[in-house]
Formats: sequence, C-alpha cells, structure tokens
Amino acid sequence: MSRLRAAIDLARLGLRSPGRLLKGLYHLSTIESCRHHVVSGYGLAEGLPQVDLLELLGGKQQLIGSYSFLDGTSRPTDIALLRGLASRTSCRRYIEFGTWRGESLANVAPLVEEAWAVSFSADQMRSAGMPESAVKAAHFFSGELPNRTLIEANTQT
Repeated sequence: MSRLRAAIDLARLGLRSPGRLLKGLYHLSTIESCRHHVVSGYGLAEGLPQVDLLELLGGKQQLIGSYSFLDGTSRPTDIALLRGLASRTSCRRYIEFGTWRGESLANVAPLVEEAWAVSFSADQMRSAGMPESAVKAAHFFSGELPNRTLIEANTQT
C-alpha cells in the first residue's frame, strides 16, 4: 500500500469514526512509549523476555469456566495464570482487589480454601457514575461462591 493511499484511508477513518481513530492512535502511542521505556531503560531492544505459560505452570493446562469476553474483564491468559498459581498446594487463600463481574474470582475460588474480594458497593458504583447495567452485573459470576468473602470498599482510598 502506498503512503498516499494509507493517508487517504486514515483521513476517511478520521472523518467517519474520529473516536476509533483517536483510540487507535492512543493505543499505538502507549505501545511506543512502553517500548521506548524498555529499550532506553533496560537496553532490551527485543523487548522484555517472554515465558511460556505452560512452562511456568509445570505443563498443566488450565480450563477456564466462567468468562464473559466483555470489556473490563481479565484476559483468559491472566485467569489461566491465576488458576495455575492457585492450584499449587501451598496456596490456600486468594484476594482480589477490584472485582466487578467476578470472572477471576469464580475461576480461582474452587482451588483455594478462602477467596476474598474487595470491591465497590452498589452505592459506590452509582456514585462513581457507573450505569445501572454495570451495577446489576456486579458479582454475576462470583456472588454465590461458598468460600467467598466480599468487602465492599473503595480500594483507592
């Protein structure tokens, strides 16, 4: 693709969907800023070293149950890592700060004796300007876990 063609396509996108264009540019600038930090601060031109998740977890695959694929949730790889760490015999307790729908908690709780969540109350969510649909979705996956203890508090205060 020529540079001229790319510039025309970019201009069209900017006119049709300025929000999408700005979000993409912000994402790109964030990636570049992080890359620059790693290269200049640590001399790692190829980026941070990567670790195979299965190697880290001793080759044990992790099945993820409760998962919504919606915005604001952990990535499946994050939940798999949490499950792998929780499945170690020395892990008895899990605490999560900022639980929303509870996907991570619902996936880790069956592997530990105690699962704790520190999260906004419904009133705090409303006060923060969250839509009612978000308030109703709170603890959707984790609300009925028998070993869950919920502490309703703002973790940033």
